[in-house]
Order: sequence, then C-alpha cells, then structure tokens
Amino acid sequence: MEFVDLATGKKPRGATQDEILMNIAFSSSHSSKCVKRHVGAVVASSMGQVVSAGYNENPLGTNPCIEEPLYQRQCFRDIVRNEHFKRLSEQGAKCPVCGSELKYKPGPPWRCSACSSRKRKTNLESFFFPDRAMTWCTAVHAEVRAILAAGERARGSTLYTTTFPCAQCAEKIVQSGVRKVIFTEPYPDVYGAKRLELGHVELEQFEGVRSASFERMFSRTKPD
Repeated sequence: MEFVDLATGKKPRGATQDEILMNIAFSSSHSSKCVKRHVGAVVASSMGQVVSAGYNENPLGTNPCIEEPLYQRQCFRDIVRNEHFKRLSEQGAKCPVCGSELKYKPGPPWRCSACSSRKRKTNLESFFFPDRAMTWCTAVHAEVRAILAAGERARGSTLYTTTFPCAQCAEKIVQSGVRKVIFTEPYPDVYGAKRLELGHVELEQFEGVRSASFERMFSRTKPD
C-alpha cells in the first residue's frame, strides 16, 4: 500500500508509506534522553495513517536517568550491574572463563582483569546478565509508549520502530493485537523475536537506501 497525503490526495514524490512512517519514528526518537540509545516508534493504521508515536523515556513525572540526582546521572541498569558485580567480588566469585577471583571494577564494560592481562577480553555481562539487565530498565520503551497511546486502535495495526523490540516489548505488542512490526536496527534479543513469532506477529526489516540515509542522518544525535 502506498502512502497518500490526505490533504492533497497524492503520493509524495519519491517516498513510500514505509519510508515516511519510519522517518516519523526516527523523528520521535529525538525526544529521548536515554544515555544508552534513542528509540522511536509509530503505530499506523491499515490505511497508513499515524495513530500514535512514542520514544523511550522514564515515566511521566519522573526524571530521565541523566537528570536524576539519585542515579548520579547514570543509567539505572549500569547501577544495578555494578552493584551485582561488586557483590560477586566481595563473595569471592570466580571468572567463568579463567577461574580467577573476580576483581571489582565499575563498568561498562565488565571485564575479568585476569583475562585482560592475558590479552583476552572476557565479557562478564554475557555470563551474569545475558538479558543486559533489560528487566531493570526504568524507561517506558518506545513501542510500549506508542501502544499505550494508541489503545484499542493498535489492534490490526503496523508498528514502525527504529530498533527491534526486546522481549518485554514483544509481550505488549502481541497483547495489543499489532499485526506487523517493521524495524530498522537489529537487536540481539532472540527471546523477543521468538515471542513475536509465537504471537503470529509479522516481522519485516526496513530496507533500502533511505534506511541507510536515515541512520547516517539521525545517528549524530544518538548517545555513544
């Protein structure tokens, strides 16, 4: 289906429905102050009309992590992981790769110092936090924010998102009745993909020269 400008009744020259809606999703991501990544999402009706938009940010009435004094302006997920690795060190836990006692050093990244001395980069997070502590993320993710704003209108819709949904978002997407998800940036969450598959949600990666152009244009505003 091609996007039609409701005001003129014509298709914008050189732009498809998917390109325009993904552009809106990228624009929405600019509102995020997340210190890790900026994500935008759009819920669109079967006619290609924008129903709602969202971005990843802490709930209304609370500060973004970078503005929260209690978090010392850090990502809360990093705080959780650092506290966990500090406890492991205090308890004499050993590196699952080399067997040496873990020496605490605030991250990210979280490396084994003994492995590092042997020129080996052991990613401790992959062993102790395979979900990258996503369950501790304080933000309402972009997909969920867009779905909440859409309400019942999300049923049968297409969700455009700049990043592949995580497992937590996948559950909400299935529950809301979204029919299809179009994403730009892949995300290392096989559980999210499996959840969407079980929920019979169609997946499509946004392709084409405009995808690359969007990434070059908007990545300048992304956090490191």
